[in-house]
Amino acid sequence: MKILYAFLMGTLPLCAFSAEKEYTDGVFIVNEDWYGHSNSSINFLHPDDPDGNYWDYRIFREANPGKELGCTNQYGAIHRGRFYLIAKQERDPGATVTGGRITVADARTMKMLYQSTLIDPSGMQCDGRAFAGYDDHKGYISTSHGVWVFDLDNYRVKGMIDGTENPNGYSAGGNTNSAGALYHGQCGSMVIAGGALFVAHQEYGLIKIDPTTDTHTATFTIGDKVGHDGAGIGSVVKAKDGSLWLSVTAD
Repeated sequence: MKILYAFLMGTLPLCAFSAEKEYTDGVFIVNEDWYGHSNSSINFLHPDDPDGNYWDYRIFREANPGKELGCTNQYGAIHRGRFYLIAKQERDPGATVTGGRITVADARTMKMLYQSTLIDPSGMQCDGRAFAGYDDHKGYISTSHGVWVFDLDNYRVKGMIDGTENPNGYSAGGNTNSAGALYHGQCGSMVIAGGALFVAHQEYGLIKIDPTTDTHTATFTIGDKVGHDGAGIGSVVKAKDGSLWLSVTAD
């Protein structure tokens, strides 16, 4: 019986014993890819691989056959073991696969957990920019038209925070015109600091949001601080010591 048991075990397909591929020893690189030709992708760098096999390419597609990210993926953030990937649109004009503006994957295996072509549930144009996780249950998505509350338990967009909207409307100037009104009224990078959410709004300045109520509580303008009325904010980052740093745009 022992011999027969060993023989049967030995004839099972090797794939039955193969562990799911994990990405825990390197760096993720979110790649916007080639606009007009392909959806975005994720590459992974193993900087200390002893055999010199440093790169794994297009790992999201490898882990999810037939699935892809959206067009011009702007941002990727790991929060509570999940990878939140935010794209401008759901499909590149040159791609054959429709991805999503929102994609959520397991951060260790890249297996897709959720994907949506929309951010605004009404279907209005709302192009993705960034993601910030607040706690186990809630995160935020910044877009070309405001900051949206994202329910992490049910993967549901709950609504836009008043005071973060694009004053120029949803699609002013077209979604590929970087000089248009759509871009000048967009929200961009976000950080959690001091118990608050800080958002770079390209027209208003640095917006402060109370995450306990999801309300806009303050705006830090830029032009009056640098002596240039037309100056705006480009981005916000948090330093290791917890301080916030802003980049300034010319107009």
